[in-house]
Amino acid sequence: MPQLATVTPHHFSFSPATFAFQTQLAVAKPSIATSQPADIEKIQQKQQQGAGETYSDLLSCIKRKRKWRTMFTKKQLEGLELKFAENKYLSVPDRMELAARLELSKTQVKTWFQNRRCKCKKQQVSDSQEKYDQESLS
Repeated sequence: MPQLATVTPHHFSFSPATFAFQTQLAVAKPSIATSQPADIEKIQQKQQQGAGETYSDLLSCIKRKRKWRTMFTKKQLEGLELKFAENKYLSVPDRMELAARLELSKTQVKTWFQNRRCKCKKQQVSDSQEKYDQESLS
């Protein structure tokens, strides 16, 4: 569980707005105990710079590894689309079976279905808007 930073007297000022922001910042800033060694030095440097530091400044010094976008094979896409045509929602056992069959993780299948449902919904809204626009012009 992430530890919260403690509020010390140097975080306070006399302006109520600044006090509220600095108090929120002190409670919300990332804990040094949960950071990587290289990140600890960056956080400490930012904290020592003091005035003008914001929560986003502190977060900007920590680089998070982001997973690359999954490139599905043609076979995987065909299998996912076929299953989506049958049912827009998968049960956990169906998801596990499909993931194993297509050599994907359960999370990849779940995320693909979420994204596909969103795409389907956007297409339906767009189609209905076009139909409405055409009827209003007639």
